[in-house]
Amino acid sequence: VTDGGLSLDAGPAQALVDALGLPGTTLKQFKQLGGPFAIEEGQFQLNAWDFGGSQFDGTVEGALGFEGRIDLEMTMDLPLSMLQNSTIASRIGGGGLGDVLTKLVGGDAADDTVPVTVRFGGTMGDPTVQVLNREAIREKIRSIAKEEGLNRLRDLFGGGGE
Repeated sequence: VTDGGLSLDAGPAQALVDALGLPGTTLKQFKQLGGPFAIEEGQFQLNAWDFGGSQFDGTVEGALGFEGRIDLEMTMDLPLSMLQNSTIASRIGGGGLGDVLTKLVGGDAADDTVPVTVRFGGTMGDPTVQVLNREAIREKIRSIAKEEGLNRLRDLFGGGGE
């Protein structure tokens, strides 16, 4: 599918927006969505579908049961500015992580992305969302902050070396 969109009336989309504090507009439009699938044992099984959104890209895989059950894992490459404006930082690292994001978004690293992996469970009518890679998110933000700091020192002292 190309040039499509999701309605926030769909349970999983609204659950993701609510759980992570993402702007609703981030899920309403996408440039692409699709990939290999199989229908087995009463489930629509997605095998690593790529998607391209208006503000981020990612992959989704797992299964949707015909009776409404959800078992999906989604990885989104979220820009730092989107992380800053979401509730993800407070959910995984407290206020300190939010302060770091604020400083990074104001610098050269503003366009860097961080992979965020979530698991959808429950049912279409009552979905659950859980962030799976909390430590990896913290480490990626620390790595970006370290590189940004080194770049500022290089700029200050005119050095291009490592």
